[in-house]
This record gives sequence, structure tokens and C-alpha cells, in this order.
Amino acid sequence: MAFNSSWVYSLPSSVNPVIGGTRITTAWAITTLGDLATALSALGSLVGPGQTLGTDIGFLDIVVNAPGAGVYTTVLADRGKMIYKTDFATVTIPPVADVAYPVGSAITIRNFSASDLTIAEGTGVNLYVVLDGIPDDRTIAAYGIATFIMEVSDQWIGTGAGLS
Repeated sequence: MAFNSSWVYSLPSSVNPVIGGTRITTAWAITTLGDLATALSALGSLVGPGQTLGTDIGFLDIVVNAPGAGVYTTVLADRGKMIYKTDFATVTIPPVADVAYPVGSAITIRNFSASDLTIAEGTGVNLYVVLDGIPDDRTIAAYGIATFIMEVSDQWIGTGAGLS
């Protein structure tokens, strides 16, 4: 295959399809599963303008942040990660004025303790849960887990096991 590092295909130099009467041949196409697999594998390592690698956005794995005991306020670096709490101290999601979360930011919080964990709204932040239209501080029950996604600035929707 004649693809370059920007995923641009170069036609064979002996053929110019712009000239009338030139036949398009299978030599220019991906015709085998092996070629398709090679092409798809190459896509995983290419980044174009405004694009990110899949590993940069975290869909292959989720990184665990275990901040230890005590209260914790989320930071921009928590996007796409799981905060792993083993105590009942409060986790606060701050406003965009304090942490520049972009819309679509997702933070997962795991409560690996025998007590409820409070997820607090920072000043001006609204935390909703699925099927509940009232913003409020939220609770993740003992051994529960929840993911919060910022759907518009300072408005987060949460869903998960043991979330209320």
C-alpha cells in the first residue's frame, strides 16, 4: 500500500486517473483483509490537525487516581480517570471558573469503603443524577461507583451503581 504517515494514498506514478480514459484498477484499492488490517492499524498511530490518539482520550484503559484519605477536590487531570476513595471524606467538583473543564469532561468516582461518599457541588456547580431534575450534592453508597459528565458548563449528570 502506498500510504504516507499522514494517511494520504499516492497513486502509482505510471498512472494519472485525471486523464480521460484511464482505468481505475484494484491496485489502488484495499482489496484484501490483510491490507485492511494494515490500514486500520496505521490509523491508531496517526494524528491529524485537531485530532487526538485514542490512548490520549482514555477509551482503552481508565487511569486510577487514589488521592488517599481526606477531602478531595477534582482537578483537570482527573478527566477520563477514576478517583478511587477508600474513606467517606467528601469529593468536590469545582466550577469551571476554578478548573477549566471542557464540555464532555467525564470523571468516574469509586467508593471502596463501607460508608457513603458525598460528591459536593462546588460554588455554581449543579450535579444531577439520571431521572432527577433537581441539582444537589450527591451520594455514592458504600462500594458504589458513578461517572459524572459535564454536559454544559458547570452542569454535570451522574449515573452509576449506588448513586443518589
